[in-house]
Amino acid sequence: MSTAGAAPKRRTLIVNSALRAFTEVAGKVASIVLFAVIARKLGEVDLGKYVLALSLTQIIWVAGDFGTNRYLLQETAKDHDFIRGVFFDAVGLKVVVAGGLTLLAFAISVGISGFSATSWLLALVGASMVCDLVATVPLTIFIAREEMRYYTYAAIPNKYLQALIGVAVLLLGGGIVAVGVAALVSSAAALVISFWLAYRHYPPPLLRLRPGRWFGLMRRSGMFGAQDLLAQAVMRVDAILLSLLAASAAVGWYGASYRLIDATLFITWSVVVSATPMYAYLSNDSTPSLRDIYGDSMRLVMALIVPISVTLFVCARPLIDLAYGLDQFEPSVLALQLLAFSPIFYAVSNQAATLILTRTNGRPVVIAFAVALVFNVVLNLILIPEWSYKAAAAVTLATEVLLALFCVIATRPLVSGLPWFRLLIAPLTGAAAMAAGEVAAGERLWLALPVGAVLYLGVSIGIEVRLLGGTLPRLRRDATAEQAVVIGPTEP
Repeated sequence: MSTAGAAPKRRTLIVNSALRAFTEVAGKVASIVLFAVIARKLGEVDLGKYVLALSLTQIIWVAGDFGTNRYLLQETAKDHDFIRGVFFDAVGLKVVVAGGLTLLAFAISVGISGFSATSWLLALVGASMVCDLVATVPLTIFIAREEMRYYTYAAIPNKYLQALIGVAVLLLGGGIVAVGVAALVSSAAALVISFWLAYRHYPPPLLRLRPGRWFGLMRRSGMFGAQDLLAQAVMRVDAILLSLLAASAAVGWYGASYRLIDATLFITWSVVVSATPMYAYLSNDSTPSLRDIYGDSMRLVMALIVPISVTLFVCARPLIDLAYGLDQFEPSVLALQLLAFSPIFYAVSNQAATLILTRTNGRPVVIAFAVALVFNVVLNLILIPEWSYKAAAAVTLATEVLLALFCVIATRPLVSGLPWFRLLIAPLTGAAAMAAGEVAAGERLWLALPVGAVLYLGVSIGIEVRLLGGTLPRLRRDATAEQAVVIGPTEP
């Protein structure tokens, strides 16, 4: 690839990250609205049931996928025809494993609490999850071909339908089980749309189903699967342990604050997913190099996630009041402040882990996440009985810090000498200015958010452009070089 070829790749990273982020923003806004209506209409106990059902089905999701999506993405990025031969094998594997685990979870819930609202909610949210999981197979085609707009077309209807139907049934007097029905209906619609887009725009997959090869598919994606399973366990085990060791209200308070944190993780996923195809086919000798794209993706995600974490910490009280109301959810304020900076460390570990898994056998990442899971579980078991939801939040932050440290160290053989000072100085300095402005604005959210945004953008962009000659000037130079190649030399 020529030097001019660097510009399209960097633009692809930014544009695809923006499209993925737009899709996730739409979904997170819809999700937060739905959570807020559940909290206000049904209270913290039913919200805790919903959080628990989502946590359990997310773990089932990871087991049902077991890294196949990331393996398919990696191989399809290198060979676009690869997925045609394994498309329906991947679909069948997901249906059998995730569907079977959902039925098992439902049976266990029935055995414990009978055919209660909790059991039916788990079944409905689980069935919705299976539909979403199957839909990821055609979505992988869009991502691997770096055509993120089709991902957006398929995903947004799911996000909005679930919120619209769920809010409507709640306003009409429906209960938490009706919210589960809304999730299933919206996921089924999104599944149909994703298959239709894949068949319309790309060569159709081969119509063959070979169960005998499913084990081989799982084996080849094993390291991805192990990391995914451990990562989801790290993210969700705190809510599960809290439900076993503390009151239902504590689960609701923690779940309310964690949902705001969870709503920020799409930023990391958006950048990582957009960069993953490039991690698969770029090298340290290409232009741009693997190190260049990794550094650009890390700079991009830090520039986006640092100000959000600062706002969640400084403005925790008005944000909780706006989303849920302080009358029932005031304890969520402290939980949110404890969790506020965990997305920064999550972004670092996720970027680093994806690079390692794409370029190596991934064993260091799996070991790091296994250690982090043990660390998380042991500390939660010790601290939750005494400190309840506050312990769960603090342990989550400590776990993310540990993971980020391990994963960054493990990337050194692949991208040594990454300029961390250059990557972090602009967002951290901008965030300091932002925090000062938001503190001065007090709890007036309508004033704190715009003031903080203006201060962050002014300071961070000023440092990035004027002092460091960062990404923006480099993109401008690359674009000029590409234009010269396309247009050719100017006539004398």
